[in-house]
Amino acid sequence: MSTVPVAPSQDDADNGNSSQLPPDIVLVVTRLDPEAAKDDKERREMEQTRAERQELYTKLRNLGLELTVRKGDASSDTFKDKTFILISARDDVLDSTASSFAIEKRLKEEHKDPNVPEEDFTGYAEYSTQTRHLFAEGFDGFFTSLERQRLIFTMLERHGPNHVDLDRVVKDDVIDDYFPMPSAKFADLLEDTWLNAPVWQRAPIHKIRDYFGEKVAFYFAWMHIYTIWLGILAVISVGFGIYQAATSVDNLAVGIYAAILAVWCTAFSEAWKRRQNVLAFLWNVQDFEEEEPPRPEFIQKFVGSKRAAKAKEESGDSLSGKFKRHAKLARLFDEKRGVWSTRGFVETQDGDEHIVFTRAEYIKRTVIGFIGTLLMVVAAVVGTLGIMAAKVFISREHYPRAGPFIGALMNAVFISLMNIFWSFVAVRLNEWETHRTDTQFEDALIFKTFAFQFVNSYVSLFYIAFVQASRIQLFGLTDADGEPIRDQCATDNCLNALFVQLLIILTLKQLVRFALALVPALFGRLKQCYTTRDKPLSRGLRERIQAQAILPTFKGTLSEFSEMAIQYGYLTLFGVAFPWGALVCFAINLVERKADAAKVLKLTRRPRYRGAEDIGTWQAIIEFIGNAAVVTNALVLYFTSPVSTEYLRARFGSEANAFFFLIVCEHVIFAVKLTVAYLTPDVPFWVEAAKTRYTVFIHNKRAEAEGTADLRANYVAEAFAAGGGNDEEARAGAVTPRPELDESQDS
Repeated sequence: MSTVPVAPSQDDADNGNSSQLPPDIVLVVTRLDPEAAKDDKERREMEQTRAERQELYTKLRNLGLELTVRKGDASSDTFKDKTFILISARDDVLDSTASSFAIEKRLKEEHKDPNVPEEDFTGYAEYSTQTRHLFAEGFDGFFTSLERQRLIFTMLERHGPNHVDLDRVVKDDVIDDYFPMPSAKFADLLEDTWLNAPVWQRAPIHKIRDYFGEKVAFYFAWMHIYTIWLGILAVISVGFGIYQAATSVDNLAVGIYAAILAVWCTAFSEAWKRRQNVLAFLWNVQDFEEEEPPRPEFIQKFVGSKRAAKAKEESGDSLSGKFKRHAKLARLFDEKRGVWSTRGFVETQDGDEHIVFTRAEYIKRTVIGFIGTLLMVVAAVVGTLGIMAAKVFISREHYPRAGPFIGALMNAVFISLMNIFWSFVAVRLNEWETHRTDTQFEDALIFKTFAFQFVNSYVSLFYIAFVQASRIQLFGLTDADGEPIRDQCATDNCLNALFVQLLIILTLKQLVRFALALVPALFGRLKQCYTTRDKPLSRGLRERIQAQAILPTFKGTLSEFSEMAIQYGYLTLFGVAFPWGALVCFAINLVERKADAAKVLKLTRRPRYRGAEDIGTWQAIIEFIGNAAVVTNALVLYFTSPVSTEYLRARFGSEANAFFFLIVCEHVIFAVKLTVAYLTPDVPFWVEAAKTRYTVFIHNKRAEAEGTADLRANYVAEAFAAGGGNDEEARAGAVTPRPELDESQDS
C-alpha cells in the first residue's frame, strides 16, 4: 500500500489528544475491482472511474489536505463494499487559508465589548495570523469544526488547476457521496441547550451560528422573533375570536382587527430588521455579499466550457451534442481584472482576476426564467379555477352542504402537489440561468418559488372573497332554464366561506408539511438505529461515520422560509375572516421550531457551511405581504362582509361614500405604518457606537502586529513544504504528481 498522510480517528481527538487531526469531510466510495468485471466494457468503466478518483485524491493532497482511508463495516450489508476517505487539514494550512480569506472568527472573552447588550457572546473579527492571539479556540482545536470545514471547502472550490466541485464529482459518479462530519461535543451541547430545552426558551443563536453557519442561524433567529410576535397577536386575536364565536364570523369588529393586523405587520417587520442588523454586526458579516466567492457550479461551467471549446478546436468540430453545447457556452465567459460591487462587475487594471459571465446573456436567461415562472403561475390560476368550477357543480347538482368542504379539500391537495412539482422545476431553471454566487442563486430561486406559491396558495381565497362575493356569472354560462350560472357562497356569507377555507388549508398544509419533511428524516433515523442496533453504546469513528452516511441530506432553509412566508400570508392577507389563525399558527410554530431543530441536528446530516448577511429576498417578501394585507383586508370589508358594508352604507348614505371612506382608512393605515417604520431605526444606536469601537480596536491590534515577523508567510511555506510542494507552486496552482491512494485498506 502506498504511503499517504494519515489523520487519526476522531476518538483520539475526543479524548483530548490535541496533536491528532479530526476528520472534517468524508468522501464515500464503492470499492472497485476491475478484475471482477463481467465484461471488457465494465472493466474499462471501472478503470476510468479509478483513474478519476486518483486524480481527485491528487488534487486534494496538492492543496495540503490530509487523507485517511477507513473501510466500511464488513458485517454490514450497506457498508461492506464501501470505503470512507476522511479529509483533514493541519493547523498551519488552515491558518494560512483563514488569513488569506479573512474569515470571521470568535474573539476571546477578554476582548468582549462590555457595552454590547448580548448574552453568551464575545464578538467576531476577520482573522489574520498576525492577530491570532486575539481569537478563541474551538472544542477540538484552535479552529472550530465549522471553521475547518469552511476553510477546506474554500480551498477546494477556489478557481485553479486543483479546483474541486464535490457536487459535480458525485453527479459524475466518481464518488458515491460526501458529507461534513459533526462535532460530537458541540452537537451534544446544542442538544442539551436547544433541542431538550422548553419550547418557549430562546434558541442559543450564537452557538447555532458557530455550528451551522449564518444562513441556518438567521432562519432560527427569524423564527424566534416571528413566534414572539405571533404570541402577541394571538393574545389580541383571542378576544376577537371569542366575540366572533358569540356573534357570527361576520361582525363589526372585523374592521378593528384589520387595523390592528396592519400595524402588527409593520411592528414585527421593524423588530426583525433591527435584530437582523444586530446579528450581522455581531457576526461581522455586513459585507458578506460583496466578498462572497463564486459558486463552484459557476466555476465548473467556465472550466467545462473552455475545455470543451479546446477539444472542439483540436477535433475539428467532431464532438457530440453535449460537448458542442458546452463549447458554445465558452464564448459567454471571460476572465477580467476588476472588482465586484453591488451593481455588478467593474473592470479595473489593479483588480484581481475574476470569471465573468456575459451580462446580456445573463439578462436574457433571467427574462426567460421569469417567463417560465409566469407560465406556471397561469397554470396554477387555471387549475384553481377548474377546482372552483367543480365545486360549483358538486354543490348545485349533488351535495349542496358538503360542496364547499370538498372544494376546499381538493384545493389544499392541488396546492401541495403543484408546490412539489414547481420546487423541482424552479431549481433546474435557476441552474440554467448561471448565477455567480450562492446568494444570487438563492434570491432568484426565492422569487420563483414565492411568485408561484403566492398565486397557487392564495388564488382560491381571492376567488371566494371577490368573485363569489360579487356573484359574477361564470364564463357566461347558463343553466337549462337559461338562467346565468353564478358561483356564490352558501347563504351568501363569503366571510364564513373564507373562515372554512383558511381553517382547512392551515391545518391540512401543516400536516402535509410535517409528513414531507419529517417522515423521510425519521425513516433515516430508524434505519440508522437498525443498522447500529448490535453495536456498543460507545461507538468508534467508523460507526459514527456510518451513522451519518445513512441519514438524508439537509436541503437548506428555503422550504422552511417558504412555508413560513405562506403561513404569514394566510394570517395577514385574509386575517379578518379567521382571527383564531394567530393562535393556531403560534401553537404550530412552537412545535415547528423544535421539529426544525431536531431535523437539522439529529434527523439529517450536518449541512455544510453557508454564509449570509441577512435573510435575503424573504425580507422584501414579508414587507410586500404586510402592505398587500392592508389592501386585501379593506376590500374584504367592502366586498365580503355584508355587515360592514351595510353599516357603512347606512352611516355614509351610499355605497360610493362607503367605498371612499374605506379608501381613506386604508391610506391612514398606510400613513401609520410608514410613521412606525420611520420612527424605528433599522440599526440600534449602540450598534453604530460599537462599530466605531470595534474598528479602532482591530486597527490598533493590527498596528501592534506590524512590527513582528511575517507569520503568515512562514505558515504558508511550512504547510506546502510538509505537503510535498512549495509556496510558489501553491500560488501558481501547480499540480504535483502523487502516489496512488489505496482504497482497499485502512490507512
